[in-house]
Amino acid sequence: MGCGGSKAPAKVQVFGMPVSQNVMGPVLLAMDSGKGGLEMCNIMEGAQNTPEFLAMNPYHHIPTMKDGDVAIGESSAILHYIALKYKPEYYPVNNPAMCAWIDFAMDSFACEVYKAHHETVYVVLGFHSPPADQKAANQAYNESLETWVKHFLKGKFVCGNKLTIADFKAVPFLIAAMQPACEAKIGLTVPDRIKQYVDDFCASVPTSNMLKEAGGYSIVEFL
Repeated sequence: MGCGGSKAPAKVQVFGMPVSQNVMGPVLLAMDSGKGGLEMCNIMEGAQNTPEFLAMNPYHHIPTMKDGDVAIGESSAILHYIALKYKPEYYPVNNPAMCAWIDFAMDSFACEVYKAHHETVYVVLGFHSPPADQKAANQAYNESLETWVKHFLKGKFVCGNKLTIADFKAVPFLIAAMQPACEAKIGLTVPDRIKQYVDDFCASVPTSNMLKEAGGYSIVEFL
C-alpha cells in the first residue's frame, strides 16, 4: 500500500504510519476533533516519494497533512493548524500567555528531549544505530525528561488540568519510552511521573487507543 487507500477519506488527512511518534500526535488530534485521521503512507515502500506526495510536501517527510486545499508538513505546524481550525480550546489564541507556554513546551520538547530520544527509544525501534555509550545516552535522555517534567508538568498536563496541543505533541514519544522493551533491550527506564502523565492523557483522550492498537503497527505493538 502506498499513500491513501481509505474508501472514504476523512476531511483532514494526516499521511503517515501509526508507529511514527511524530505522526501520531496530529493523527490523535484530528480524530479527537472529529474531522479526520490517519491516511496510511507506507514510507517503507517509498510512498513519500511519489509525485502526488511531493506536491504536498517536497521534503518527503511524514507527517504531512491535507485539508481541502491546505497541505503542510511538520507535526507542530499540523497540530497548530488543526487546533486553530477545529479544536481552538487546545490552543486558545485569546490567551497569549497560555499559547506562549504551549509553544515553549512543544519547542523545548522537540529541541531538547527529541534529540536524546534518537539515541535511546529510536535504537529500540530500529530507527537509529546504537550510540557508543548506551548508558550515558540513557542518562542524558532521563536528564532531559526530568528537566522538561519539572518545568512543564506542575499540574496534570502542560497547562494544568487543560489538555492542549503540547500534550498531543509529547505523549506519543513518552508512551514509547515507557514500554518494557526499552528497559529489556537498552536498560532505559523513565520516571513514574511520565507514566502518570501518559495514563492521564490516555484516560482523557479516547482516540489515544490507537497508540496501543493499530493492527500490529501501533507504537506499543511495534515495541
